[in-house]
Amino acid sequence: MTLTLKQQRTKLDIIKTMNSMLKTTPFDQITINVICQKAFIHHSTFYRYFADKYDLLGGVLTLICAPIREKLTKGISLMTTITHIVTSNQAQFRNMTRKNKRAAIYPDLTQIIASILKKALLNTVRHPLIDRLSQTSEPDLMAFAYAGMFVGIIQKWNETPGTPRVGAFSANFKADLLALSSTL
Repeated sequence: MTLTLKQQRTKLDIIKTMNSMLKTTPFDQITINVICQKAFIHHSTFYRYFADKYDLLGGVLTLICAPIREKLTKGISLMTTITHIVTSNQAQFRNMTRKNKRAAIYPDLTQIIASILKKALLNTVRHPLIDRLSQTSEPDLMAFAYAGMFVGIIQKWNETPGTPRVGAFSANFKADLLALSSTL
């Protein structure tokens, strides 16, 4: 179903409302009623676009990850981009996962990043990572593997106090990854 411009704007407004709420409130404390109040919409409007708040969370993740493709097109490394996204949205990531009884954020995030990488492959984006992925025997599988690796880093950083700051970690990431891959 294709959405009209007004419907697209309404859906985006709901996503932005949830994103804004996640800056200060843990996901498990956010109700659909509160989302509707803050977005100035009726419950039926919410359910027209989303099955539940977990479905909406997928929209928030997609919004947060939107800059990845643009930055890949500009030749910025994926690790630098992910680092920027995580540090810029630190409060949201922490509130998405804290006490979340259905911690589907990580598989969803893996799917979103893998999808972005696969779309970049199809659109022949010029970037060293995309070039390497396109040369593998299974580009789709490798895109998913890279996405899973990055999401694993985000998960470890987000859930474990004392984990090195993402910026400090990303500075050594490429060298560490090359050293590890030479053992395969």
